[in-house]
Amino acid sequence: MATLLPAPACGELHAVIDLGTVTSRMLLVRVGNYGLSVLERHAVITHMGDGLAERGTISPAALDRVCSALEGFASLIPPGVPTRAIATSAMRDAANRDAACARIKRLGFDVEVVSGDREAALAFSGTLSGFALDHGEKLRTVMVVDVGGGSTEVIVGDLREAFAQESVGPSNARHDSSWPHERQASTVRQAKSFDIGSRRVTDMFLPSMPPGRDELAAANSWVAGQMSPYYAQLAQNGFMPAAVYAVAGTATTAASVFKELQVYDPTLVHGTILRIEDLEAILERLSALSLVQCCEVAGLDPLRAPVVVGGLVVLTNALRLSNVSQLVVSETDILEGVLLEALEQTSRRRSDT
Repeated sequence: MATLLPAPACGELHAVIDLGTVTSRMLLVRVGNYGLSVLERHAVITHMGDGLAERGTISPAALDRVCSALEGFASLIPPGVPTRAIATSAMRDAANRDAACARIKRLGFDVEVVSGDREAALAFSGTLSGFALDHGEKLRTVMVVDVGGGSTEVIVGDLREAFAQESVGPSNARHDSSWPHERQASTVRQAKSFDIGSRRVTDMFLPSMPPGRDELAAANSWVAGQMSPYYAQLAQNGFMPAAVYAVAGTATTAASVFKELQVYDPTLVHGTILRIEDLEAILERLSALSLVQCCEVAGLDPLRAPVVVGGLVVLTNALRLSNVSQLVVSETDILEGVLLEALEQTSRRRSDT
């Protein structure tokens, strides 16, 4: 039996925080003998990147929202618990990044602003930690698509399914309190972080809801044009995927809308299979609605409504270009990737002493 992960002392608590362009999130876990138990998992839509493309800075109101979310997270993390915080696209792009990080540090969080390449690698490892795949020693090329607010990471890797136990599907892909599943040996073959995301596409092409037909066509054309050369490289290098996994708010929202969830349930979202036709139908439906109407759609958080069409444009193009007919939605993502990295670093430090 393969070891789940090189764990620190059993019973220890660890926390990670991800400050994204649209959402701020927190994960608190307890280390167990056979994995990690999730104690707290929270997401707050803070729209850090609201107006960033226009001003080049994180606005005072947006930073206030992020800090308010962090104060809420701090109240849930017991004193002394090791906590790692990262920030992604919005913080990378902001001219006032240093001032924003300094204010956050006064709340007790030392934020690492990760590069696009590092964001991609963390998303890849975190996503795959949430699934048990087909048993066997074969190599399989998989793609992870992480559509954020300001950037989108598309990562392709070879997955040796040496330690996996069962097939992925809506009935057995699991997102429960005991995590991760047995970790597969994987190698990232090619990755790219695009300056494309739900907020960025919305700000550039979709100023109102519903968007005009020409606006939507322009958004689709631009996204496809930005991504196509990378996919051509994948094909040339022999790295086109056999399966696609999608993470983050656009993908989980699409799954929630697809299932018409009145109350969001991550256990029902994780492992959802969405065909390209499903994504296109959801995009067509939501792009025909006003903002008020969109906020009333079952499965859609009203706070995400202003950027959901932009995100779906990105996700639909990412899947279409892959030549794979469907994707699997994952609730595990960069948060889990950061956590696994932190635990492995802790384990190595202790083994060296």
